[in-house]
Amino acid sequence: DVIQYQQDMNGIDTGAIVTDTVAMKAFKQGCRSLGQCRASCDGCIRSFSYLTGDTANTELKVTNSAGESHQVGGKINSNSGDLESSHTRYSFSVPSGDTYTTEFVDKTTGATVWPVYAQLSWENKPTCASGTQITGASISLQRGTGGASTCDNIVPNG
Repeated sequence: DVIQYQQDMNGIDTGAIVTDTVAMKAFKQGCRSLGQCRASCDGCIRSFSYLTGDTANTELKVTNSAGESHQVGGKINSNSGDLESSHTRYSFSVPSGDTYTTEFVDKTTGATVWPVYAQLSWENKPTCASGTQITGASISLQRGTGGASTCDNIVPNG
């Protein structure tokens, strides 16, 4: 996913050109498709990612304070083809001015699940108008239950 910030003459971010996908346009007002897989969105936007264990049947669900939800699948990365270096990255983009709850859900059952680990990382901070920034305090992660079989596999190939 791509985000390119648009700035006014004072260097304040006023919007962004983003990849025309749900993960990049969700929760945003004023998004317009530009064609060629691009969209223009107004306001201050910041992207974040979770790096997790290899979770092929899992999606990331992001919910804002009004209860509106969107789900996205992850992208499985394998550095050298062996299981120990495989992981899944879930990326999402959110506008400032709200709080968000995230959780991992099973695609088949919709149940909240835990992917062994989840490491949150943020993209660079935009320079937002009125000093409004999206920080780690704006995102909370709901932990699902994994059951005894998950506890037996906390250390993969261990």
